[in-house]
Amino acid sequence: MERPRNAQLDAILATVDEIRAAEEHARNLRERLSAQSHALAEIEDKPARIASAVYAYWFAPEAKASDLTFGAIGQNHPSKLLKYVGAQPTGVHCDRCKAELEIGSREQMKQVLSRSDGRAHYAEGYGGLCGECREAIFEARREEHEHKVELLHARCAEIAAMDYADYLETQDWAYQRARYLEFLLDATKALGCETCGAERHLGLYHKSQPGRGMFDALILLCQSCMTPLMAAGRLAGEARERNRVSEALVSRLIAQHQDR
Repeated sequence: MERPRNAQLDAILATVDEIRAAEEHARNLRERLSAQSHALAEIEDKPARIASAVYAYWFAPEAKASDLTFGAIGQNHPSKLLKYVGAQPTGVHCDRCKAELEIGSREQMKQVLSRSDGRAHYAEGYGGLCGECREAIFEARREEHEHKVELLHARCAEIAAMDYADYLETQDWAYQRARYLEFLLDATKALGCETCGAERHLGLYHKSQPGRGMFDALILLCQSCMTPLMAAGRLAGEARERNRVSEALVSRLIAQHQDR
């Protein structure tokens, strides 16, 4: 291809040449920095050698930790150097207990800095947390989750002991029915019989009594598909008004889904 001749293209190509030269220079500097990090091995006094590597670790982040480790102790893995680093103060305080946060690695330093921006990084509203408070938060979450599971199991036991007709009158069923229909909408973008696809005269039924409250025990059926399954005992209970999914409910759920 013949090169056009104009000042604008000349300027573009000149800048590209400068970028390439700068990148080559940066590569050369990185190679020099790696060699200089390895040259720490020339310091005969071991404590001074390690102190120099540790200082460079914190204040010269461009120097690779593996190169500094090799220069200090002749090994490549940074964990060997980190045991000499020790905890370092940061001037940043835990949002929960107000203790000063300490760090023992560059990665921890990045985490502390990223979470000291004034924004909440935990659901509880905290930004930065010390290790002890972080564990306390996670433990509180675990206990809360276990409590919710216990309440759920207790409610499931109550539901299982109910007459099926009584269960259909509960808020549990109303909530579960709405959630299941929303689940089908998310999956299929429509509401129709899960056997034949018909979109009228629909009802939501349980495939087993023990499955009350469970998604995998529910099935959306039209009247034509439901009747033989109910007669064959393949559906729980008897078909009742509260199983029915009205066209008004279907229209409302579809409208809500489209508005998201």
